[in-house]
Amino acid sequence: MHRVLALQFGNVYQRRYPGYALLSRLYTNPCYCWLDPVNEGAGLKIRDARNEGYVHGSAPATLCLGLPDGDYEVTLTAFTHDAGCGPYAVSVNGTCVLPEVRLRIGRTVRHTFRARAHRNQVNLKFSPQAGREFLVNTIEVRSRRAVTLRPVFRSAPPAVMPAQRTLHRGHAPDPARELGRICDWLLAHRQPDGFLGDTYAAGGGYWYTASMPARALLAGHQLLGRREYWQAAIKTLDVFVDEQLPNGAWTASLRGRPTRSMPRREVAAIMAGKRQPLSDIGSVVSTLAIATASVTGARQKRYLAALRRFCDDWAPQFQQRDGGFSDGFWPPYTAIYSCATAIEAAAFSLTYRVTGEARYLDIATRAIRFLLNDWRTDGLMLGRAPHWLVHNRQPFVLEPLHFGDQWYYDEGFITTWHHARDPDFRTRVSRALHHRVHGRAGLLAALDGSTWWPIQDIWDNAKSIGMVQTLLFAANQDDRSPQLASALNDLCRLVATPEYSRRLGVMASDTGRPVAQHGLRCWAAMRMEATGFAGMTLAEMIRPGILYLA
Repeated sequence: MHRVLALQFGNVYQRRYPGYALLSRLYTNPCYCWLDPVNEGAGLKIRDARNEGYVHGSAPATLCLGLPDGDYEVTLTAFTHDAGCGPYAVSVNGTCVLPEVRLRIGRTVRHTFRARAHRNQVNLKFSPQAGREFLVNTIEVRSRRAVTLRPVFRSAPPAVMPAQRTLHRGHAPDPARELGRICDWLLAHRQPDGFLGDTYAAGGGYWYTASMPARALLAGHQLLGRREYWQAAIKTLDVFVDEQLPNGAWTASLRGRPTRSMPRREVAAIMAGKRQPLSDIGSVVSTLAIATASVTGARQKRYLAALRRFCDDWAPQFQQRDGGFSDGFWPPYTAIYSCATAIEAAAFSLTYRVTGEARYLDIATRAIRFLLNDWRTDGLMLGRAPHWLVHNRQPFVLEPLHFGDQWYYDEGFITTWHHARDPDFRTRVSRALHHRVHGRAGLLAALDGSTWWPIQDIWDNAKSIGMVQTLLFAANQDDRSPQLASALNDLCRLVATPEYSRRLGVMASDTGRPVAQHGLRCWAAMRMEATGFAGMTLAEMIRPGILYLA
């Protein structure tokens, strides 16, 4: 039997098992995807990586596999370490094949059944009994013949990037022209209220996804002189400032209501019970600091006051003695989070840039010094992510393609480097970023001679566009490596070519699977964020340092 597909489920940061592709709740590949919402979970102290992560849910959910018509053998594995699960039924294209799957604590359940693909699809539906949940760790599909996976949705972009010869056909794109195209697209795809972020979940958009489009538009205004770009970014940031809480924090999601218009009791309930993450919000604070340099009068005073409330009253209490930051109030409070540490370093460095007050830079450099201790010469870092059960909640080495966190680390390092005054500190940061680029597990090694890194889930794909900024920083530090120059030649051309950047979510259309219906399970779910990253990267190509107020 030929193994056609092996999927392990769970969070994107869990341990990978060799030969398995990881599928989380996010859209990852046009040939296999969840059609319904699922939850991610993980177990502590699980030896077998295949049993560490899982997806589960109390409502029926369908996994769609793109397979040529024919007969297949499917093996389902499920394991629970702390609570029983099920019973649930499994059906294939509407026909029940497993009427009752039950899980007992500490026991691996494995079921093999036949599946026939119809119209190039196998739909596996997991249906829990009322009041119960389904849970699945892995799925393996085998066939008597070698077959190639088929796209489930023809309108989905390909999951591979072009070869170098194909990429470089025709004239080289003009980065300034493409930046204008991206900024125009962002204006056209704002929410009716002007919000620039993604709204892939009910109840409004996430603030952090608005930070990248806003930064792209601010840079587009500087480089192209189009005032409407600046106005769009400022409109979103005005709303952001209006939603700041009295404690200096923000909630992770757009409320759509100024704090001053809300009853005190409601505001107090938000501060006591709603998530106020330093990581998500720190990204928008960086954008606010950048915008502060472009505004005047009463608006500048408002922006500066908001920055100071965050940087004086809220965020510093979460910096530990060693310099690391927790992620603020979730609730409850969290342990040190590497992402939040790097993000606050960038936010405080930029706040120093617009205020000239050295205490903000001191906080930023302390944060980066903490992260420097976690950096390795192979280009990887230890990651601290207290929110998930992956890796037993212990620091773990980030995989080379974990761009969803890596971009934030590099952003913090590069931004703080631009504004730090200590030459020894700047040398240490430059050395670490050199390892990120040239280490045996660094960015160039991860390319493995291709024109782009492997396409992953929508979250990592969007951030991969930002990783080009790290390579641009290296090139601007007089790094004359032929390998770096060749990689940037490919990467920058790809970012500036809509036909290919769409595969990463840039200016992605979603007519085949509307975001409103499919949320994070659609390839266009993070299109505003991805498009913002593309605009930021193009701006940095045109004017080095523009992203960092350098």
